[in-house]
Amino acid sequence: MLAFLHGLSASSRWFAGVVPLLGERETRLLVLPRFGRRFRPDAAAGWVAEQLEADAPVDLVGHSLGGLVAATVAARRPELVRSLVLVAPVGAPQDASPARALARYGTALARTVTAAPLGLLRTVTADALRWGPEAIVRGGLWVAGASFAGEVQAPTLLVWGERDVLVPVEQAEAWRELVPHARLALVPDAGHVPMIEAPSAFAQLLLEFLDERGDGLGVRPVDGVGGARDDGEAAARRE
Repeated sequence: MLAFLHGLSASSRWFAGVVPLLGERETRLLVLPRFGRRFRPDAAAGWVAEQLEADAPVDLVGHSLGGLVAATVAARRPELVRSLVLVAPVGAPQDASPARALARYGTALARTVTAAPLGLLRTVTADALRWGPEAIVRGGLWVAGASFAGEVQAPTLLVWGERDVLVPVEQAEAWRELVPHARLALVPDAGHVPMIEAPSAFAQLLLEFLDERGDGLGVRPVDGVGGARDDGEAAARRE
């Protein structure tokens, strides 16, 4: 089972373009409840763990805030996570106060939204309206003060868009210190949402990583799409 977890103010639609490229693999798109008084951000890892228990162990993919949550699940409940893919995860140690970190996050978010392609902008806007201001603020405050603390045993791949201004690629080095065995793959010409901006390149990274893990399905073209170069996307770079 390959499970996907979206980030703050997002939805399962952010992975919709990737799933058809993954062939016969069984997938599950998790949808976080909106943050509020009844469901706080710090409860997300426990909620995700409960959702995965019936399908465990899974290959877990988390984006942004979902990356921090996914890493937390892998650390707290290692029996649930066979392998881990963190896509531009938040939660690296902060060099600023939560207030300053939140201000940076807000500024970078504005830059990301204003530079987004029209299709991505529509998705971001629709999902932001679904979440609502309270949930977004609660999540943003949590992100600004959250730092990952734990030990991940599962094989881990870090994926980053080279042009990410919301969670800059420089933070990948901090995550490699947190998860020393993690490998890093960079997606050229992609920002904070490589699974939307470069779905074929992103899918190929997943296929190769899963094939190395020995899931038995192998890497092969799906509906004529064999990799990033087939539809004009640049190939990802591994470090």
